[in-house]
Amino acid sequence: MIHMQRVTLHDVPPFDLPAYLVFTSSREMAAVYGRDVGSKLDLEENILVAAHRGLCRTGGYTIRIESVQAAEREVIVRLSLTDPRPGDFVTMVMTYPRDMVLIQKSTLPSRGDLIFKFVGPGGIVMAQKRVSL
Repeated sequence: MIHMQRVTLHDVPPFDLPAYLVFTSSREMAAVYGRDVGSKLDLEENILVAAHRGLCRTGGYTIRIESVQAAEREVIVRLSLTDPRPGDFVTMVMTYPRDMVLIQKSTLPSRGDLIFKFVGPGGIVMAQKRVSL
């Protein structure tokens, strides 16, 4: 298991649809988010992994990066999702749940092309991203 550090970035724009992202530079982040939101992150030594759940009609929804594991050229990002239960009291406002973690590049198995697989509940592969280091 790879050590990860949870990150909160407040200037990230909302995503209406789910998105699973891997950033190796602040230039990549600016291209996706439309501005430099990660200027305080050290992306020379780290990678930012982000999971956006997309638009949710009320509060009570979450997405969480539970773990990151590496094996040869594959990096598995395990996700958990929660939904409000029927009858739960929730905020009646649209929300955009997301989670972000930093992982050190030096903890990955090798340089070159890696495949990041975002795996949700039940082992469902939500997305795959090819990343070159």
